[in-house]
Amino acid sequence: MKMRDLLSVEQIIPSLRAANKQDVLSKLVAHAASTNSLAAAVLRRSVLRSDELPVFGPAIGVSLPHAFVTGLRDPVVTFAKLEPAVDFGAADGFKTDLVALLLSPAGDATNHLQALACLARTLRDPLVRDMLRAASSRDSICAILWGSEESYWPRKPSVVESEPSCQQSLTG
Repeated sequence: MKMRDLLSVEQIIPSLRAANKQDVLSKLVAHAASTNSLAAAVLRRSVLRSDELPVFGPAIGVSLPHAFVTGLRDPVVTFAKLEPAVDFGAADGFKTDLVALLLSPAGDATNHLQALACLARTLRDPLVRDMLRAASSRDSICAILWGSEESYWPRKPSVVESEPSCQQSLTG
């Protein structure tokens, strides 16, 4: 699974203002619904049900809330830069300024974990986080996220070189 399979330019919010974690999630859900023709009420219920679970954070200032959604066909990500940073209750005590909401089809734990691994691997790189924090447009954020995964996967010598993917992190 690759970032470009999970995220499109339309699913990026380059500057999101929110009062708290609930407000962030509500705005991410509304954006996900509008860009993916999904029912906002269904998304909201799924995300709020998952809201009580700990939010995965692979690095300082990064949170990856995630939920399973009935009726969704493929995993999808909505990414936002929060301005100012918001307290997501991270174990390290740092506020979140980069957040990626992962929504996956109900009952598809394998693809959900592959997508989560892809996001985590990308966002735990300090250089990627620095570039994202400096970026100001959807296009630049998308280019950083799509392009960054190319540097993560050492290419195995072979006759036909395949593209690196986030799935390789789970399979070796």
